[in-house]
Amino acid sequence: MSFGTFILIFSSSINVYDASNGKKIEFVIVASDKSEKQVMTPFEAEENSTLTIRCVGYKEKTIEVTNSEVNVFLEIEAVLISESIIFSDAVYNVIKKADVSSDINSAIKDLSPFVQIRLYNRSATFSLSGMSQEHILFSIDQVPMVNQMSRIFDMDLISPAMVKSIAVSKNSASALKGENLFGGIIDIETHKQNGLTVIGTAASNSCGFSVDMKEGILSGGFFIYSYGDMVLPGLAVLENSDKNSFGFNVKAKTNKTDISILMSSSEAGDPGISGYRYLDSRMKNTLTLMSHSSCLNENMKLTNSFTGTSYLYHNDEIIPASEDTSVFTSLLSSFVFYKSGGSFSFSNQLNKAIGTKIKNSEEVFPSISLSLKKIRIFTDITAGVSFTEKAQFIYSFTSMTNFSFMEYEATAGIKTSVRRPTFNELYWRGDAFAKGNENLDSERLTGVFASVDKDFPHINIKNEFGFNYYSSLIKWVNEDGLYTPKNISYAANPYVSNIIKFKSEYVEIENVLNLSPNITDDFKIVPYSPVFTDNFSIKASYKKLFFVCSADYQSDIFISLANTKKLERSFFLKEASAGFYLNNATISLCISNPLDMNIESVNGYYLEGRNIKISIKAVL
Repeated sequence: MSFGTFILIFSSSINVYDASNGKKIEFVIVASDKSEKQVMTPFEAEENSTLTIRCVGYKEKTIEVTNSEVNVFLEIEAVLISESIIFSDAVYNVIKKADVSSDINSAIKDLSPFVQIRLYNRSATFSLSGMSQEHILFSIDQVPMVNQMSRIFDMDLISPAMVKSIAVSKNSASALKGENLFGGIIDIETHKQNGLTVIGTAASNSCGFSVDMKEGILSGGFFIYSYGDMVLPGLAVLENSDKNSFGFNVKAKTNKTDISILMSSSEAGDPGISGYRYLDSRMKNTLTLMSHSSCLNENMKLTNSFTGTSYLYHNDEIIPASEDTSVFTSLLSSFVFYKSGGSFSFSNQLNKAIGTKIKNSEEVFPSISLSLKKIRIFTDITAGVSFTEKAQFIYSFTSMTNFSFMEYEATAGIKTSVRRPTFNELYWRGDAFAKGNENLDSERLTGVFASVDKDFPHINIKNEFGFNYYSSLIKWVNEDGLYTPKNISYAANPYVSNIIKFKSEYVEIENVLNLSPNITDDFKIVPYSPVFTDNFSIKASYKKLFFVCSADYQSDIFISLANTKKLERSFFLKEASAGFYLNNATISLCISNPLDMNIESVNGYYLEGRNIKISIKAVL
């Protein structure tokens, strides 16, 4: 099996063995400076190249390919938490990855156009594969940050210094993450090397500082960020749009045990929408995330995590005054048994939601997941039962195969899933503009997908295409002036994406094109689901200097199922930045929205105008 461009005239055959018994390891993950893929051994590699080889349950190893045949021996290591999601989830489903240089929101912007961001004042919601944020799960090192009420997650509740990268995945169905999700998963990967990471930012109306340190088995840090009122295009100040956030994290990690705690809080003003401005309304968010993982032996592992989120909104400028409070807690326990041929896991969620706008709800959600691999076929099966006032049996099945032909790498698969209604869709109440619906049917998905990619000496090309069919999809619908969740008959989602990445000694250019309409009956487009998106970025570097520029093109976005209202979108120059590398630090000057373009992100909410920010990141 070939690996990218490692099929040149001067190639080497790489064999991988278990160092303890000398047996051949059939599948490994191989990373180079061009890409990361799972391959079947032995595989071909270009001579004089540097590769990193890893496999679940073994220590990672970096090799220099110097001979026509290389034998690699991997030493056994207890399964770690970030490696518990087996094979297809860990490799094939990652469609884009971004490093964190100054703040997490900027890194998520780099995942465009697969992830679309809609800004509400200082808060943000995300869309993935045309699916809204209720269908997306955020996780830290694969530990889910569950918020069953809405899954809206405030990224300012996480310290940037603790984060290494952010990856977006789809087709994931592992029970370790709880229930299956249509949209996919955005996973936040933390630093794992010893050392000190410090990030400081300063702009005309914001500043922030975060620090994280790892030494031996212990790591931890804290962060604090402050944002003044937003400055819109044309230097208009949006009053009562300030925000402050702070928090801390602690972690202890050995070969067999992993314990982590993250606690944070944020407070922001709510300026309202155009025509309904508020000067004194406030909203607060908190996050508590605790996890414990133990490797019982080389094949078994137990993971427990607790997620607690709260939301408080106060506004006495409207009549009657609004006092909205909600609290959600989730306890997730998972047991994993891993062998070289796959894995089996059992998990159980205990969820509880209380609030002024939601009916107090409790839920028990047990599920099982099976991941198998046979030759080049990988299969994930998840099934679970929701014990609530309206019991739901849900399941997910994904099967894919990887193969190579004419020096191309290809993946193809099928999937089907059933997803139950979430808490907020079922029990929303007490709102002047919205009401709940306790008679919703489960959503269903059936789809096929495929991808083909190839590495040339300086160019990597990847094409993805597929078709998703959603039945009984839940959307908020305007019904006699009130928004209520309803099942729409269907949504058909054919999609095609193309990624072209060029990399030379001094220049790296990437263009990502995504065509993904979500079409309902009468050819209506699902709200906030742009049909066409394209992202272009260029990075030039010379010695210690670098320059980065990125731009988006988006088609118009409809904001109603009737296609009667839309946000006009087109070209948007997102940001331009320049900086230089020191021995252990990076200093950069970034200009967001440099053309000061007036872009309506959501009906009545506009993107911030031109903003200049200085960032310093030091890794010691």
